[in-house]
Amino acid sequence: MNIEGILGVCIPLFALSIPIVKILTNHQKEMAQTFAQQHMAMNAHSPEVAQVREEVRLLREQLNQQSILLDDIRTQNRNLQERVGENA
Repeated sequence: MNIEGILGVCIPLFALSIPIVKILTNHQKEMAQTFAQQHMAMNAHSPEVAQVREEVRLLREQLNQQSILLDDIRTQNRNLQERVGENA
């Protein structure tokens, strides 16, 4: 194959590849913007998520304290019943 034949094929292929590269570059730019917007939207909800997590932490702490108190009451009740049974 001669050089003119190769150039005759390469030049049109090169010319057709320019719009394809531009389309792909624009698509990549749009996707990067979309991901950035999604990331910003998730960060905007971050204070709400932190507040809910703090509420859940406080509720768990309360539940643990109440469970301990309930266990203490049961133990005291059991001890009291044993004393009443011994004195009867």
